Amino acid sequence: MKLSIIVPMLNEAAELPTLLPHLKFWEAKGCEIILVDGGSHDGSAQLAKAAGSEVVRSARGRARQMNAGARHASGDVYVFLHADTRLPVDAVDAIRKGLRATGYGWGRFDVHVRGNSRWFAVIAFLMNWRSRLTGIATGDQAIFVRKVVFWDCGGFPDQPLMEDIQMSRRLKRYSPPLCLRTRATTSGRRWEAWGFGERFSSCGPCACATGSEHQRKNLRTLIDDAVSDRNFCQSPDAWEVKNAAHSSPWPSRGSPLSPLDVDPHRAPSAGCPPWSRGTLRGSLAERPGVV
Repeated sequence: MKLSIIVPMLNEAAELPTLLPHLKFWEAKGCEIILVDGGSHDGSAQLAKAAGSEVVRSARGRARQMNAGARHASGDVYVFLHADTRLPVDAVDAIRKGLRATGYGWGRFDVHVRGNSRWFAVIAFLMNWRSRLTGIATGDQAIFVRKVVFWDCGGFPDQPLMEDIQMSRRLKRYSPPLCLRTRATTSGRRWEAWGFGERFSSCGPCACATGSEHQRKNLRTLIDDAVSDRNFCQSPDAWEVKNAAHSSPWPSRGSPLSPLDVDPHRAPSAGCPPWSRGTLRGSLAERPGVV
């Protein structure tokens, strides 16, 4: 199972001195590394190229950049890593073992927020708690997705913000997320720049206590979604019933979203999601049925 680590960047010259050695570590372990520049004007792309990294040019926008990186990737699993986030040392083994053991299509790491504020520990706890409760992951948690699932759901939605939230909603149609307890470390720079009050009041239980009625309504919706999904998250049979009702077809022949080619004779495995039962062909006209 080959992993492709895709890093969108925009004016990240200050992060590159620590980011590039981190990525070289994973490259030495057999991962494919792709940095996607969205039009930096601080020399980020030139610095990365000078260090020997592969840099792809893309239109600006994190979702567009990550989709562009995926189009250049050759791995079986895509790992989407923010430029200010670092993977744990056991990330590759954890992803491989977790996906093989569960048959899930995607997942994320728990997160640790790096910085001096004592609030960062609370923020990280709430992010991890909320993600487990709702099945929604954020980009800071280093989302990883099987290649076939990523392209079948159409990639990241082309929107300027919250593309990770919408992507999680798409991916939940295929499987619950694999929630790894090993922690990715992300910078607290945005929290420090934007201020804690507004950001913190929209998180988890704090929204119930201090947020607006709109925030409390959004939280109740997330909790209702999580409760309605509880059986499907715990029961493989319920998962397959729910997945069988999902009607979106596999990409058709010639589609730019159908890069895979595989062995249709592989025997299905009991209890596995339909898409994990064999290697899929981009030319398949429809999804395989539940066996």
